[in-house]
Amino acid sequence: MQPILLSATVSSTKIFSLCYDFHLKTAISNASCNLPASTIGDNGSVFQILNNVDSTRSVTVAYDQLNRVQQANTITTSGQNCWG
Repeated sequence: MQPILLSATVSSTKIFSLCYDFHLKTAISNASCNLPASTIGDNGSVFQILNNVDSTRSVTVAYDQLNRVQQANTITTSGQNCWG
């Protein structure tokens, strides 16, 4: 059981919306999450988290050969929400 989308709204205003990319073998395409199919992965590790409310807070994660987090950083490369 891998979550694809976690979201919450208040009075039709989106306050929280995250898409989780596990590198599934099939593409995910709906109104909130558009994730391509991948030929690698799907071992339970999250490869990216897309923030649909503030895209500057979206995150990518890289793993080493022992499946440990090697690097994590924001998709954006500048600004106040940039980290990695």
